[in-house]
Amino acid sequence: MRIPIASIILLFLLSRSEALAQEGHGVDKLPVQAFSEAIAVTDSAVILDVRTPEEFAEGHLADALNINWNDSSFEEHVALLDKSTPVYVYCRSGGRSHGAALRLRELGFGQVFDMQGGMMAWRAAALPEAGSTSPTEEGMDIEAYNEILRSNDRVLVDFYADWCVPCIKMKPYLERIQQDMGDGISVVRINIDQHSKVAQKLGVSTLPVLVLYENADLTWSHEGYLDEESIREQLAN
Repeated sequence: MRIPIASIILLFLLSRSEALAQEGHGVDKLPVQAFSEAIAVTDSAVILDVRTPEEFAEGHLADALNINWNDSSFEEHVALLDKSTPVYVYCRSGGRSHGAALRLRELGFGQVFDMQGGMMAWRAAALPEAGSTSPTEEGMDIEAYNEILRSNDRVLVDFYADWCVPCIKMKPYLERIQQDMGDGISVVRINIDQHSKVAQKLGVSTLPVLVLYENADLTWSHEGYLDEESIREQLAN
């Protein structure tokens, strides 16, 4: 008895789907010790924390970037990463990182590694972690911030953090804008982890944030990633 072609195709797809599930769609799961050793010896590795910013602030792996898996901008932000660079993903216990790792593979990232057990396992193994700035290190106050606004007729303030992917992407062309425009504008980058007092006072709750002042008066602001051309167009107005 001949088996219909459609049935053969269906069997093939089912077997392929099962194989992909067994392979984890190209995602390698690593126990915390192996994960720690891998990020220590991998040049230019991206360490991606997919927990919430609040969880991240309570402690995270050194040099980790924070992109919340449950945030609607997750794919927009990971699109700014180099897909040829190995990505090491973790969360609190492993559930969110597994979903994020699978999605990264679907988006074309070539090497994705998922930490088994997440930060719970990492802490149980007493491995080192970094934390946010302590409450006693709040940086500049609002008066010092206002002094910056009076330093030039036009001041563009960029609120950023070292763990913010869009912030990292924007840094080089903000520096180019400053160089190209010279004394016509001051581009000031403020790290919210180092200057939490002023960030809290101004209500900075997302990153990045760009704020433009003219003669110390607020004339424009923008939350989220913005490309170089759009910033230059705004400054030309």
